Amino acid sequence: MPDSDSQAVIIYNDKDVALMQNLRAHAFHAVLICLVLSMTGCRTYGTVYELFAKPLNHSSRIQSKADSTRVAVKARDCHNEIVQHFTTGGPAIPGACSPSVGSAVGVGSIVSESVLSQIGVGSDAIDSESNRVGTRTSIELAVVDAAFLALTQNVVVRRDANFIPGTSEILSTPVQVQTALDPAIQDSGFLFGQRGEAAALSDFDSQLQISSIWGRNETIQNNRFLSGGILPGDALVEETAQFTTSLDKNLRSGARASVFHTWDYDASNRDDLLYSSVYRGTLGAVIRQPLLAGAGRNYTDVAGPPGDLLRGVTGVSQGILIAKNESLMAQFELQGGATRLLHDVESAYWDLSSAMLDVEVVAKAVSQISQYRSAVEARKLAGADRQADDLLQLEAYCLEIESLAEQSEYEVEQANQRLARLLGFSPDDAPWLVPNEIPSNTRINCDSESMLADALSLRSEIAIQRLRVRNVDHQIRAAQSLLLPQLDAIARYQVNGFGDKLATETVPGPDSSIQSAYGNLFQGDHTGWQLGFQFSHNIGRRLERTRIRNLRLQGQKERVLLHEQTNEVEHELLAAIQSLENSFRLLTLSSKRMDLLQRRFDASLSRYEAGDEAADIVQLAEARVALVHQQIDHHDRQASYAQAISRLNYVSGRTLREYRVATITADSKVTLANR
Repeated sequence: MPDSDSQAVIIYNDKDVALMQNLRAHAFHAVLICLVLSMTGCRTYGTVYELFAKPLNHSSRIQSKADSTRVAVKARDCHNEIVQHFTTGGPAIPGACSPSVGSAVGVGSIVSESVLSQIGVGSDAIDSESNRVGTRTSIELAVVDAAFLALTQNVVVRRDANFIPGTSEILSTPVQVQTALDPAIQDSGFLFGQRGEAAALSDFDSQLQISSIWGRNETIQNNRFLSGGILPGDALVEETAQFTTSLDKNLRSGARASVFHTWDYDASNRDDLLYSSVYRGTLGAVIRQPLLAGAGRNYTDVAGPPGDLLRGVTGVSQGILIAKNESLMAQFELQGGATRLLHDVESAYWDLSSAMLDVEVVAKAVSQISQYRSAVEARKLAGADRQADDLLQLEAYCLEIESLAEQSEYEVEQANQRLARLLGFSPDDAPWLVPNEIPSNTRINCDSESMLADALSLRSEIAIQRLRVRNVDHQIRAAQSLLLPQLDAIARYQVNGFGDKLATETVPGPDSSIQSAYGNLFQGDHTGWQLGFQFSHNIGRRLERTRIRNLRLQGQKERVLLHEQTNEVEHELLAAIQSLENSFRLLTLSSKRMDLLQRRFDASLSRYEAGDEAADIVQLAEARVALVHQQIDHHDRQASYAQAISRLNYVSGRTLREYRVATITADSKVTLANR
């Protein structure tokens, strides 16, 4: 696992050094914050790296060593400031995160206009002209570099694959594939059952309504007295207009408040009116507050505003609190996907490292066996006895070693392809990956109790299930509120206005108070109010009781699943510890056997080189072949032990913490484990 004191090496052109004054110098330790939190600055499209460092996404090209500048930045110097920047939304990190020139080991990345053309890793920069395999760029990388590339180059959360047709999730079930966009998609959801926090808050947005309607009506009158003085046969002409403005808002307490202002205009040719045209208006407010069912924030935060006609369809799960938990679950799911991705990257990395070690030892053995065969051929030409049989035996050994060479080269190609795919490279621009780490043979002591505690607190699956239990509990409390009768308090108050003109200067006279409608309205002499209660109760409450029963059964199911998940994690942890112990025992035995076979081969080689006539070259070749097989087995045991360590970190939830990647917790706070 990477050391917390490790440094990061990034190779840039001279033009790019000035741009390294920002967070890219230590992107690895903070990049997953964007991945799992979906904060405002990260809710865009593209890879996680692009979300994190888009202001710095300039074109960089690796040139020769003489034209490159090595920039080394110590991770610990930037660590606390980077975390503070992301948790507080502060400015760019100054001072302590400025790059300094020097040699270091760690992780580096370059993004060019087309492909990732070269990466500088470790103490030796890779020369793009000289380090190539065929037409592919050769890149040395440590396991921490592979993890960094996997997190920064992938939008899709990939899983390890063996390229068997029909087994690819991306091809067979693309809808179920996780991506870095999933938290933002959930957070911006608007459909019932998929609503994000913004959509849930929209239920409490103020609603402004304005209407203006004009009309004119002409009717022939038949009675002078009923028509207001209009002679029979003449037309009664009426002109009307209605102006209405209202501002409505749902409150978190469950109330619905409204402020309204109306004007009714009426003009007529009747003779019995004080004014031929008048304005009647009101300015007031009304509020309706539930007192029993649907009252209070305990209901509205879970179910949304009361009085929804679709409550029987949508249930009590459209509130802000449920939306927040759903967004958190989406972030936890992505965090779990990133953890699985890093686990798969580690496994593929150690397989590639083992395969490349196999290629080295097999290539050396091929050369040695060929020399032995040449020596036997020379003896046969010299007329030595029994050389024909020895030559046949050596031919068989040569074919066996060549078969191992072909198989090892194929395994390297496959492992390289697997790892390149997990790191986000396309087949066209995938470099030739060269691991520069070998698995450790150090025994790992396991504290099962501590690991179980970490697993129960860090595993995304457990956190998601706890949120599901919490959601059902909230819904049960909201549904219990609907068992109560519907009792609403209603209050209304308004000021009325009347006038000949809508707004005009008042002329002294007996009708001065009603010449201007707005003047009369603002005098406040004519008011109206309403105060009362409205009660309703559904006898039997079958729907409400059925809803509560269903939610309680769901809650029981979620708790059973949480308990079983806890047991499952404990079983996984126990199996991982047993696998680790078994892998170490097999690795120890393999190391001892390889040492014995090495000494056997060295002894045979010494006798042969000393000219001992009793030395059998066939036995020497046999010892060399046996040693090669054991070396290959030892490399496999080393990779298996490293993968067992990776599996243990995965099941205990420590994978992200081992890489010091920021994570989220159930209360949506950013944490960085073991700072």
